[in-house]
This record gives sequence, C-alpha cells and structure tokens, in this order.
Amino acid sequence: QVLNRCVGHLGPVTSCHFGGLGHAVFCSASADSAVRVWETSTGVVVSVFKGHVGDIVGCAMGTTGPQVASSGLDGTVRTWDPVDGSQMQQFGRLDRYDIAYPVGHQGPCSREL
Repeated sequence: QVLNRCVGHLGPVTSCHFGGLGHAVFCSASADSAVRVWETSTGVVVSVFKGHVGDIVGCAMGTTGPQVASSGLDGTVRTWDPVDGSQMQQFGRLDRYDIAYPVGHQGPCSREL
C-alpha cells in the first residue's frame, strides 16, 4: 500500500534515508543534483539542498541533531542544515572511488553525524 507519493525530483532517486527528527522527516538524493527533505506523514518537501555538481549518490540524516549529509560524483561530501537549507560544511574533492559508497550506514562516511 502506497502511503504517500513524494513528487519533486527531476531525475532518478539514488538514495534515501529515514531517521531524522524521530522519523518525522526523511531525505532523498537524486541524479538531478539536489537533496530533498520530506515530511514523512504528508510527502511534502521541507527543504531542498543544491550545491553538488552532477549526480548525488548518497544522503543520510544525523542522529544527534538536525543535519543532513550528501555525497556526490563531484567528489565532495557536504552537510546541510535541514531547517534553512544552507550548506554547513564541504569536505574536499575526493577521488571518485572514495565516494563509491554512499553516505549512510556503510562506507567511508559511515560515522555518526
């Protein structure tokens, strides 16, 4: 049974992660170079983060506070403020193979946010 249909990305969704703010929101990454935060109960977009150049391959929500991380094929990992959509940090240009594992529970960015 489909509970909500979240519409907004302009390309394929490459990753999503539930876990932020008591599962009230989740994030999704896309080949459209955007990360979106959605309200779980309604499917409404809460924030849109743009800054990556090219596909975003992973995203994760922080477990200790309001923070979203994303990794992209541009070789960067970025953190975002889910409330106002601003970029908080950017971690340098990595080798493409270093980001083959998306941000989340496995791979080089698996540490808790």
